[in-house]
Parts: sequence; C-alpha cells; structure tokens
Amino acid sequence: MNRVTKKLAPGRVSVPTPRILGQLNFGLVDIGKSCSLCEKTFKDHWNLKRHLQRCHDITETVADDMSIVQEAEYQDIQMSNSPKNPLTPSESVEEKSDVDNEYYNSILNYDECEESDDGSRVDNSDFDVEENTEPNAGIPLFNHILNNMSAFADNNESSIDEEDEFQSEVFNSTAWNRFTLNTHPFKDIQTMILLALVDGDNDMISRRMLKKILFTINLLLKIHEEAIRKDISFKLPWLDALWNYQTRKGSNISIFKSKSLDITLSDSTKVTAFLNLPSEHIKLLAANPIKSKSIFSLPDRTPNQSVCLQQGEKWRTNTYFQQPMFTHNNVDFWSGDIVLLKDCSPNLCFLVESFHTMDTSNVFSHGYIVRTPKDGCSIGIEINRTNINIESFLSVDTTPLNTSLCCSISPDTIISLIPTHRKLLEEEHFLKRLICDGTDQENNRRKYYKVNIAPVILFSDDTSGNTSKQFNPYKSWSMKCAALSFEERCSIENILFISAIPKKKGANAASLLPEIVDDLKKLENGVVIFSAEDNAYVLVVSPLLWIEADTSCHSELCGLGAPNSTYPCRKCYIKLQSRIPKLNEVEYYTNRHPTRTKDHYIQAASAPDRDTVIPDIPCFDNKNTAEELSFKNKSTDKLLELKAYDQSKDTPAEILH
Repeated sequence: MNRVTKKLAPGRVSVPTPRILGQLNFGLVDIGKSCSLCEKTFKDHWNLKRHLQRCHDITETVADDMSIVQEAEYQDIQMSNSPKNPLTPSESVEEKSDVDNEYYNSILNYDECEESDDGSRVDNSDFDVEENTEPNAGIPLFNHILNNMSAFADNNESSIDEEDEFQSEVFNSTAWNRFTLNTHPFKDIQTMILLALVDGDNDMISRRMLKKILFTINLLLKIHEEAIRKDISFKLPWLDALWNYQTRKGSNISIFKSKSLDITLSDSTKVTAFLNLPSEHIKLLAANPIKSKSIFSLPDRTPNQSVCLQQGEKWRTNTYFQQPMFTHNNVDFWSGDIVLLKDCSPNLCFLVESFHTMDTSNVFSHGYIVRTPKDGCSIGIEINRTNINIESFLSVDTTPLNTSLCCSISPDTIISLIPTHRKLLEEEHFLKRLICDGTDQENNRRKYYKVNIAPVILFSDDTSGNTSKQFNPYKSWSMKCAALSFEERCSIENILFISAIPKKKGANAASLLPEIVDDLKKLENGVVIFSAEDNAYVLVVSPLLWIEADTSCHSELCGLGAPNSTYPCRKCYIKLQSRIPKLNEVEYYTNRHPTRTKDHYIQAASAPDRDTVIPDIPCFDNKNTAEELSFKNKSTDKLLELKAYDQSKDTPAEILH
C-alpha cells in the first residue's frame, strides 16, 4: 500500500516533530544538504544526488562525488559553529570584558542573513521529500545565534552591557525587521533569538520563568528608551554582581542561606543536597512586617471549644508551647513572678506560671493565688490553678521571698510546697535570657529578651522530577507555621520548601534528618532574631508540633517495620495475623490495646540490634524484645533528641485522598 504524502502549499517547509524534551521545535539543526549550483537544500544525501542528476544533468559518478564533498563541507560548518570548538569562554570572549559585543556583532552581521536568488524552479513531485522553494537564510542564522548563545552562557566572566555602539549595530543590521523570507521560517529576528533561548541546549526552564524573562526584557527596553530621552546612563550589571549580590552586600537585612550536605549512597558515591533549614525560614518570616504578625501565637484555653490548633492538648500542656512572659503597660511579667493585683487586698497576690488567650483575643495568666497572712509568718500558695486577666496585673513584687516560709494549701489541707510551686519559686525559666551582647541596645531597653513562640509542622512525601510522576522520584521535606489558620496553612505560598533528595541507592527522607533535627533542636532552645512586629531582637522558640506523612513514611520515621508487620501501629501494640484462620474476633480490633510511649521508643533505640527488652507493657510478659515488637528501622533515631516531639502522638494519620 502506497503512503500518501501530504502536499504543502508553495513556500511551506516540512518540519519534523520534536521527540525529546527541549529539542528544537523546528528541527533546524537536522535540515540537510544544500546544492552548490542552485542553493536548494535537501534532507539527506540521496535526495541531493538525485537532484544533481535530474536538474543539472550531472552524471551519477560526478553527482555522487559532489554530494559527498558537500556533505563533508556541511559537517565542517556544523563543527565550526559548535560552541565546544572555537567559541569556548577562554578563546572567544576576552577575559574581564565589560561588553560582549563579539557575540552580538557576529549574530547581527552574519552573512548568511542576506536574501539569495530564487533560481529556477523544478518540479519535485517525484522526490521522496519536499524541497524548500525558497533559500532559508534564517536557518544558518538561527544555528549561529544558538551557538553564540550557548558559548555566552558557558562563560562565567561575561557581562551584558548595551552601549550606544551596540544599539546602532542592532538597528542598522540587515536582519532587523526585514522581509519574512529573510529569517524564514521565523517571523522576524526577534522571534528567532527568543526561540533560540527557549529551545536551545535542552536547558530546563519553566513557563513561569519564561514569562518573567519576557516581562523583564520589555521593561528594560522601556527603561532604556526613557534613559535615552532623559540623557541618563543605562548599563546592565555583570552576571557575577547579580549572582553574588546577597553575599557581598553590607546590609543588615536578613539573608536566606541554604546549606549543602553530601550524602553517601550505597555504592559509595555521593549526592549533594541543599537544605533551606527551618531556622532560616523563621528568621525571614519574623523580619517580615506582614508575616510576623501571624506566625507567633499563644495557647488558647477557651472552654468547650476546639476550632484551632492552639486549643489542642499539646499546645495547651507541652512545656515548649507555653508562653513564659508577656508585656503589659511596658512591664514584662515572667513565669515565676509574684504579681500585685488591682483592686485586691494587699495580702492577695498571684504566682505566674504561663500566659494564654481565651475567646481568641483576651490574654490571661495561668497560675496560683498567693495568700499572705497579716503576721507574715507563712505564705500559702493555692494548689488549684486560676486564670486571671492580664488587665488585673499591677506590678511585680520584687520583695525577696523565703521559700522555707511557703506552703501549698487547699480548702482542706496545708502541705509543704508541691514540686510545681517550688520550681516556679526557686528556678529561673529556661527561656529567660539576659541581653548582654548589645545586639539591639537602641530598640531593646529590656533586661531580658522578649519570648515569642512559633510552632512548626513538617511534611514529607514523594515527589517527581516530571509530570508523569513515574520517573525521577524524589523524597522531599517542607514545613509550615502551625499558628496560621487552616486556610492559610493550605495555601501554597505558606508551604516552605526545605529540601529534596533522589530516591536511589539507599537515599531517602531519613538521609536529611540529622541536619533538620539539629536545626530544630536549636529552635527548641530559642534563637535570637529580629522581629518586625516588636521592632527589636527577640528570642523565638519553634517547637515541632507534628510530622505529616503517609502511613509508610510514618512507620519509617518512627523506626517501625512495614505496615504489614506483626505490630505495625505507632501508637499501640495491636497484633495482626497474616492468616485468616488465626484472625481474632472483631472486638479485638476495636478495643484499646497497650500504648506505645516515647520511653519505649527511647529504650528500643538504646541497643543497635534492637534486642532490648521493653518492660512494663500491660498484658505482655517481660520477654518481648524491641525487634519482636516491630522496632526495626534505626535511621530515624535522631528524632528522639527532640524534646517537644513524641513519635507515639505526633504522627497524625493521613486523611485519605
């Protein structure tokens, strides 16, 4: 069966479809040989040979020799135009040159851009492929532009500087907005240059980035026109100046620093990962006048309500989530202070433990009523906690207190100080840091740094380097601020990328954990950074609220076996059976089971072989080793160093999607 060849309109050219990502859309590099007599081009050597025989009456032997010679010349031209030969950065571009006019002049004055004669037309209906009825002068020009662009991109010493001489060369070029045939099959030389940028060298570039490049070009052209009109100097900076701007500037503005990490794979090779650590994200967010207002938050103790994460049990009870100080009427009230109250008896004071909100706005202090008898022989501190509005605070009682005279009291008993009371009175809060380095003496007149709490959430999942999500698999880490509302946390602009690593040869999400955990440990203990909301340096604490992931990733992060292991649950010791005859009754799978605790995870990690016996598990004997209870993965033990993180509680189940 004969294949019907589609006939093209006069002046049209058959162009192959690109098969590789980033391949030239016009297949110009592959367009073949040209006849030296009539300058017509052909796709391959065989068609050129037949053309010489039929149209120019050249014998078969001579035609064969001519086509071979022209093919060799074509290959020489292609090699000479390659950026890997004469257009290397060391040879084609003068070192430390401020203007790279050599690239631009060679493009704009390229001889091949001149229009050629048409020559006699020949009926090519018998040929296998369509021939160009017009000499495509734009094709070699396009290749020349592409080669010069590649050489320019490979040269790190190059700069972009549009001077008057260069502008005049552009406007006076023979290829500037001439007839369409002059740059055929492109509309004009501008389009040709931009397409060389878009499709050249198989460089990865996004549609969004291309839009930004075109926007920037148009903006610079308008600014240049305005500069000429106002007789103002116009000069583009060096690439080196742009690339190293952040590291060389002497400003106090926060700089986002990425950290590189070399990871050794199973075959002893190394892969480099770059991490945007959580502390760097927090520094920039705190310095942002808009974002800093929303990343800090107090626990919320509104009764009979659960509408935000601040009202969750961990946020209300965990030590690292409690606000230890609050400023009211320019007075700093700290945990452990005894505060005098307004409109109260002088014998009635308040021992501060922490601060929180109620009804999402009013600030209250969580603490204990202190009763001082008139004789002053003893001081009673109520055992039951009380919430007092911050508006009732008058001042801090700085009178030295003798704890030997204090006792804990309730309506029906008087006992010695309970541990909570003694700790508040005798120990200074671990976040109470003196301002002793003069970091911000002009704006910060306090004796201690103000403390802000900004909890974070980590997220880990698989991602892919292509749209099909089947190849180029990566394991990624990202984070978000827990104080944001649900809608804000789900917004893409508030999801902060940390890092990604290829999933190959033993590399996975756990490979990045050591660096991430070390950074989170610093945030747990507090980092002094500038806060735009307070206009001063403050101590920011960012404990980890939880880690979001799918079930298999949670099992890996908890150091447990696969979800189909005997004891797969990260929260309890439910036992699964692999055979149907051994299945238990339905009630067994719905009832409560012995709970896994953080102490169990710590005990299991104490032995590399997981042969430690986990004691004190209800309904279990004391002969169950960690390995038998599905404690297997040792690569994530680093997470146990975080004091605010508990594997048994802080791995929420993934919502099916």
